Amino acid sequence: MSRRQIPKLNRPMVLEALDESTDAGGGLSGGWTALGTLWVAVETARGRTQTQAGRDIPVQAVRLITRGAPIGSPRRPEPGQRLRDGLRNYAVLAVTEWDAAGWYLEITAQEGRP
Repeated sequence: MSRRQIPKLNRPMVLEALDESTDAGGGLSGGWTALGTLWVAVETARGRTQTQAGRDIPVQAVRLITRGAPIGSPRRPEPGQRLRDGLRNYAVLAVTEWDAAGWYLEITAQEGRP
């Protein structure tokens, strides 16, 4: 079994949660609320295409590594949240421990989704 290299957490990204509230017309309005900044390493990326309305649309999935946080902690990303890096958005799809001790988390995310 080979040892993993400690990731270089060299990119600050803003963790955001969707804040939905009812508007005056009885519908939902919402925006993204910043929860804090996480330092991450973009470890790998893979791309594929997805067909929508007869068109091939590129979909970029990425794996991000950040410091560990226990389940339920506001510093632990959750599916449905996103990470923002300037104008780029990464929708959080899944979060797991990257190492057995839980020092780091692995976030599977998709670029370009709101």
